[in-house]
Amino acid sequence: MQSRLARTLLLALAPIAFGVPAAAAQRGAPRWRAVRELVIGAEDTQALSEVSDIAVGAEGRIYVVQPAEKTVRVFAPDGRFVRTIGRRGSGPGELRAPGHAGWRGDTLVVIDPYRVRVTGFLPDGRYAFTLPFVRLGGFLPRALLADGRVLGSTPFRSDAVASGRTRFDEMRVTTRAARGSVLLARLALRNQTAHVHLDPAGHPVDSYLPQPFSDADLSDVDPQGRAVVVLSRPAPEAKHGTFTVTRYEPDGRSRVLAAVRYIPETLRPAMVNDTVAHYAAMFEAMPELHALGRARVAAAVRRALYVPRTVPAALAVVAGGDETVWVLRSRAGQTARWMVFDRAGRLLAVVELPSALAVYAASRGHVWGVVHDADDVPAVHRYRLEPAGVVP
Repeated sequence: MQSRLARTLLLALAPIAFGVPAAAAQRGAPRWRAVRELVIGAEDTQALSEVSDIAVGAEGRIYVVQPAEKTVRVFAPDGRFVRTIGRRGSGPGELRAPGHAGWRGDTLVVIDPYRVRVTGFLPDGRYAFTLPFVRLGGFLPRALLADGRVLGSTPFRSDAVASGRTRFDEMRVTTRAARGSVLLARLALRNQTAHVHLDPAGHPVDSYLPQPFSDADLSDVDPQGRAVVVLSRPAPEAKHGTFTVTRYEPDGRSRVLAAVRYIPETLRPAMVNDTVAHYAAMFEAMPELHALGRARVAAAVRRALYVPRTVPAALAVVAGGDETVWVLRSRAGQTARWMVFDRAGRLLAVVELPSALAVYAASRGHVWGVVHDADDVPAVHRYRLEPAGVVP
């Protein structure tokens, strides 16, 4: 799966145009207008730390996962703070590095991969259960599925992905009582990770970052655990490309929801130069690297980048709470264009959202995401969706 951190890092490149010409399939499709109606965290009294996920309850409450605080903050539909769930620790109801959040009925399910366990909380915030998976060596939980099994994967190292030694992310399912896991799907890790090597004064610094022009597979899990959706977007080898969205059921059945043909856009040198400059500025701001100078840092970044002939076919996928599937088709300037599919794979609408919005949850009526301000402080934004004609 694409990590939430990777998604946020790539959004830092929002001013760089990753535009892709609209596919013929979008013409004549309904358009939805996004109207911002709520911001949480913009005031000091509600200030948020890093957000790893957002889960939306049936009653409209907003559950914001805060890994640095080892908690989940709960807000009413109107944005009022309600309570904090969880706390730092290793006991029942305690968290170390909460990541994905979802639902089992009305029970909030929080994945804590570094504790290798799944924790449930009742609607009133009380601790409900813990499912540990420590004895399954090498299994990191990712989500609790609707049939009671847990989706996870075998951990892999960033350097192995960057070097090509690890080529697939294997999604596997298991139960608490099982002695092993069963393969659900393999995600291709094509050109996913950049290895930037810098050597200031004989003290090497090796950093691993998301490749901004990657064609690796992406995935997301339905908040209720009913399915896993996988976006496959290999770099095109001809004048036309195709990206596919596949739905995997917990029992292993799969079907292609959509196969979208598109006309690839050439990756312009200016896009690459802007990306190099952005990453180089990040590194140069580090005190231990400042003495290297912009030119040397930029050269190291350029060597590490995967630079294909064309821009990526799509940039993200989100499984909606109502079984819709959201595909980030392109991003140009201040606008990001999303295609929304229903459970049968029909194109429901095309939606334009702010480029700076990292989408964490969505449905036919609303979108929830995170925007960072100039000081890198996150705030949760909710947008209402309404009909706005058709795509010309």
